[in-house]
Order: sequence, then C-alpha cells, then structure tokens
Amino acid sequence: MKITNPNHIFEEPAQVAFADPHDGKQLAGIAYKNEVICGCCGTRYAVKVLAKDSITILPWIDIVDGIIKQNLL
Repeated sequence: MKITNPNHIFEEPAQVAFADPHDGKQLAGIAYKNEVICGCCGTRYAVKVLAKDSITILPWIDIVDGIIKQNLL
C-alpha cells in the first residue's frame, strides 16, 4: 500500500520503505503517528515530507535471527 497523503497519520507502528528526501536512496524504517524513523540511521522524518515521493507499507518481518547472528560474529 502506498501513502501519498502528506496528512496521513499512522495509528499503529508500520514497517515502511521510503526515499531519502535528500538523495532519493531507498530506505526502510518504522512509521508511527506523523513520523518515520529510519532503520539505518535513526533520523526522524515527517510523513508530510516523505509522502511527496510516497511511503510504501511493508509486511512485518522477523529480524531476530539476523540480530542473533550479528551478535555471535
């Protein structure tokens, strides 16, 4: 599902993909209320800024295995 409405409010946390507003690089993060927190760097973006290029809601994935493997290395 694509979000293009700059006034959209995420009532529940959602895993999302979006384009970095500075360089267009595709990123992913968590959207909640009127913000998206980047999963790579922790930067907080306003939905109204990201919705210009669209925000895509992603299915939740289990990252526990990846975290455990990373901690064992």
